[in-house]
Amino acid sequence: MSNNLIQNELKNETALYFKRICETTSNDYSKIAYLGDELSWFDVLSMLVFGFIGGAISNSEQLKDFLDNIHTEASSDKPQTLLGKLFHHKGDKIDHTARGGKDFATYLHRLYGGHDPFSIGHGDNPFVLLVKQYGIPKGILQALRHLIADTFSKQGGTLPFSSFLDFKKEDGTIGNFLDEWSKEVAKGTGLNPQQVYSELFTIKAQDVSSVVITGVLVKAYVKIRTLQDKSKSFSKIGITQLKIIAYLTNVLTSAIWGAIKHNGVPNLNIPAIFKLIVEIIKFYILNYKELSAIKKDIEIFEKKVSTLENEVYGRGENLLTYATFDEYVSELDTQYDSFEKLLS
Repeated sequence: MSNNLIQNELKNETALYFKRICETTSNDYSKIAYLGDELSWFDVLSMLVFGFIGGAISNSEQLKDFLDNIHTEASSDKPQTLLGKLFHHKGDKIDHTARGGKDFATYLHRLYGGHDPFSIGHGDNPFVLLVKQYGIPKGILQALRHLIADTFSKQGGTLPFSSFLDFKKEDGTIGNFLDEWSKEVAKGTGLNPQQVYSELFTIKAQDVSSVVITGVLVKAYVKIRTLQDKSKSFSKIGITQLKIIAYLTNVLTSAIWGAIKHNGVPNLNIPAIFKLIVEIIKFYILNYKELSAIKKDIEIFEKKVSTLENEVYGRGENLLTYATFDEYVSELDTQYDSFEKLLS
């Protein structure tokens, strides 16, 4: 029997074992090699456009006047419009209560009393005050109506937990850091502190609407792409990536557009900033879960490879060994002679 024939048989056996390993683990390797979505330039461009639209809505003067008229109507004695009646809050005690329970009047009356739903120990929590005024459940409902209605105004609604930024001035009166920061930023801008406070530290329905519309546009884009080609559908991580781009663009557009209009004072779109933070956190959580799943796939992959290796080496342990190559060839010739005798 020729040496070439023996070598070819050994090569074929080895190739079969490697082929089996590759076939068994190819699916696992594909999972390990893939992570996340690769966004196209069109995906990114679309998100930039959606975010820009949201920023434009956040700075629309026409929309601002429209929403402020709704608040004005809701603050009247006898509102005539449907929205005015829905958000009517004339006569609510929270508009005349400061922290400490005193009646007061100030250019930032919402900041200094009655409008922070998380105010504790100051006698001005809006839910507590309106429950005392109207009872349960009307007082709770009225507090929600009032706080939502204030976001329609040009000044906007109060940031939650703003009461925790109070401090006592040297004359014994109460101050608030948001007020003080607004006064400092207003210097040299031509704006009064109330305008600066409205741009930087309030929640406005106009900003909320910009976030909602941006979110709807992103959702519609994902839906349309899926309907066009299911193979190009986005994963959960991919959708989060899209939203991060869109909301970040919304935040930047709102801020830059506002700064151009207001002598360098940006319009901080608080709802968009909140949504951006939520999506970033979600992005890291989803990535952590996927990386954990991949880690498990790698462990399974390694176990399968180890099992196949042990099987290959185990077969080799039962084979006879020979001191020289000639002895091995002689044994093969003997076996062939045995086969020929059986066949004859």
